[in-house]
Amino acid sequence: MKLKRLDSTLVKLLKQSNKYIRNAISSGQVQVNGTVEKNRVRTITPFCTLAMNNQIVQEKHAYYIMLHKPKAYLSATKDNMHRCVVECIQESFVDELHLVGRLDYFTTGLLLLTNDGHWSGNISNPLKGKKVPKRYLVTTLTAIDSFEEAASQFQKGLYLPDNDLTCRPALLERYVEENRGAPAKGKSGSTATGKKRKRANAVGERTDELTVAVGTTQKEDDEGETVVAIAVQPPVQHRYWITLYEGKRHQVKCMINAISNGTNRVTELHRRSIGKLVLHTKQDMVGGGGGTNHGKSALKNDGSSSSSSSSSSSSSSNSNGDGVDVGRDGNQLKIVPLESGQWRHLTLKEVNLFETSISKSGDKNGT
Repeated sequence: MKLKRLDSTLVKLLKQSNKYIRNAISSGQVQVNGTVEKNRVRTITPFCTLAMNNQIVQEKHAYYIMLHKPKAYLSATKDNMHRCVVECIQESFVDELHLVGRLDYFTTGLLLLTNDGHWSGNISNPLKGKKVPKRYLVTTLTAIDSFEEAASQFQKGLYLPDNDLTCRPALLERYVEENRGAPAKGKSGSTATGKKRKRANAVGERTDELTVAVGTTQKEDDEGETVVAIAVQPPVQHRYWITLYEGKRHQVKCMINAISNGTNRVTELHRRSIGKLVLHTKQDMVGGGGGTNHGKSALKNDGSSSSSSSSSSSSSSNSNGDGVDVGRDGNQLKIVPLESGQWRHLTLKEVNLFETSISKSGDKNGT
């Protein structure tokens, strides 16, 4: 976002002469964000609140939104055929927002929206955003053969025949699920008795490609019937972490296709983080994804918070006085679970993980 001088901005807003505006500024009639400003060459942004003689002449809020993009939503602000991600945000300011990058139609995960073009450019611009890592959880149809060799190709820069280009160096890592292998009773944690035993075994036979029996236990109940408990592992899934420093069209899918010579493909794709900004879900809070539970606050689909205590209902927004709508915990990195389709305002500390036009203007931003 281009920064503008205070005097030239007021000339356009008030349709007055340069001389009139210069005199008004030097005499202390102009306030920027509630403070008298006598420096006419000060640079400002569209999000600075300007007033002359205590009459506001410019007031616009900056919005920074984190959305958990659902599957089968289009990364767009308007489309005549498909549901768009902005439909998840039922707020009056939604028409001001634009997307910071894109996710494919069936890809889920972290998506950012804002009305601050300078901020979004620092993330998605091919030159400025090259230092911002974007991490994806990738599920493939089959396991990646020669994993170490594939990881080395990623680090060197993989050539994509589909796009006829060579990627920037990327990172391929194995995915380790913390709670994998925990035994369960039967198919859904229950036991099978008598006639049900055959049915449970039949279910196991039909799904032997997805579940692996790790042991059975037999004992008699009070009525003398034999009870069989079958312990199974969760479905076998081939998951990996891929970290990118760019965003080419269908890049992750093309990379998996390239290292497998077309024999493997991506079945699910989820963006977990952008830089240090991480999307947490309820699964993370209970230990399934390595997250930490810092409170019971959760967001509704409309972005408001519902919490068991007033101290944890920090997901609603307010303005910090510089035209920025953020969460109340402005100086913290929040760990709040967002389920599919839910969203929240970023805190000031989260916003300032990436350079903003607010901080560039020299305004006090509360950090």
